[in-house]
Amino acid sequence: MKQIENERGIFTVDDCGTLRKFQYKPMPGWSTDGNSNVHGGQNITSLPIPEGVYVLPENAFRGYRIFHVILPSTLSYLGAGAFSRCDIERMTFPEHLRIEPSAFSASIIQQLTVPENADQLMLIQLAHALRFSFVWHSSDLSASLPDFCKDIFLGKWEPQEQWQCIENQSGQFFVDADGVLMDWNAPEGADDLPELVIPAGIKAINGSLFTELKLSGPLHLPDTLRIIGIGESINCFSCCTLPQVILPTSLELFGQFAFGGCHIGCLTIPPGFEKNYRHIGTRQFQSSTIDEIRVPPAYSAILQQVFACNQDILFGQKEDPVFGCLSCAFLPMGDRHNRLGDHMVELLSRFAHKQ
Repeated sequence: MKQIENERGIFTVDDCGTLRKFQYKPMPGWSTDGNSNVHGGQNITSLPIPEGVYVLPENAFRGYRIFHVILPSTLSYLGAGAFSRCDIERMTFPEHLRIEPSAFSASIIQQLTVPENADQLMLIQLAHALRFSFVWHSSDLSASLPDFCKDIFLGKWEPQEQWQCIENQSGQFFVDADGVLMDWNAPEGADDLPELVIPAGIKAINGSLFTELKLSGPLHLPDTLRIIGIGESINCFSCCTLPQVILPTSLELFGQFAFGGCHIGCLTIPPGFEKNYRHIGTRQFQSSTIDEIRVPPAYSAILQQVFACNQDILFGQKEDPVFGCLSCAFLPMGDRHNRLGDHMVELLSRFAHKQ
């Protein structure tokens, strides 16, 4: 744990940059002891969250009244309910951010400030979060959003007219103008697929398109993919059977429970993955069984540190046909207590912060 202090308070973050506690410095005349936990309600004039905070977890500032929230450029993830039931006059966003759909649940936000060069996928997530989480908002809030997001926010979005259909051996993939995979049709008559090849050019996957999918071969994710999970439902590959998964080096973020409840044979984190990946949350592989995890040899020590608590885990090296020699962690075959997935978030967060 470390503490980051600014003019508005002391922010305690863990080794992965997740905010764990906030102590507010009250303005003169304010009746508060400034000793609140992250989940306690407060009235705050302005809240500039300092650089070095990477994650605002679930319900981080639930129930606060804040005149101006300023999110730092280092922030990668805004958790479910992070600003739920809040009354916020103004909110300033960074260029890049992963936003859970319920981040602003039942909140009042009167004004948004978004950078001109803000990431398009972040803006789409922001529009979805505002559209599906608000009980009230100011009538001109949509003016803060670019034109292509306003219809999402106002509930007038009819994207089907703009979707492109890409067809391959794994079925029909419907992609919008921003490169988001919106829908998928499996090949006719195929119950179990030998493999799933998601086409190149897709930047993000929307919703729970592949839930309970059973593959007998590898899942191929394109090297253009940046986000797994966008929109209302973000458990894209939950409860799937996936013999082989290689995370692409382009991947930046993915949603809660994206691979939750899966059985994954071999999960490979390739060399170069850490360049783009940013810490995402807490439940991406929750309750998943993973037979083997492979990482670059440079991260062998991290792999062993993360899984040191489980004495049944074996460590070694494997020759990968694509990436060469990789370090690996695996459990004996048939281990009924296989919960390697529950440690994956910690492992990936170490990659995100190059630790």
